[in-house]
Amino acid sequence: IRLRHLVNLTKFEYLSPTTRKLQKSRIAARIVWAIRSFDPPGRFLKENKTTGMWEEIGDAAAYRKVSQALRENSSEFRSCHEYKSSG
Repeated sequence: IRLRHLVNLTKFEYLSPTTRKLQKSRIAARIVWAIRSFDPPGRFLKENKTTGMWEEIGDAAAYRKVSQALRENSSEFRSCHEYKSSG
């Protein structure tokens, strides 16, 4: 729930046509850091199909997960928010 809230707060910045790839990576990293900084800390988990236990997925996978969440429904989001081109 916290992840979705943070994603919704930053989606406009992430999907902006002026946001470059490096900036998008930093946005995703900022969200991962924020989730892990909560008290108690948030975690990014995946179920181990063999053991049935939940395991931490690590930073790289967490960044990918957050980036995917930021891209979800991007076409609908863009159609609802008009971007003004500069130039």
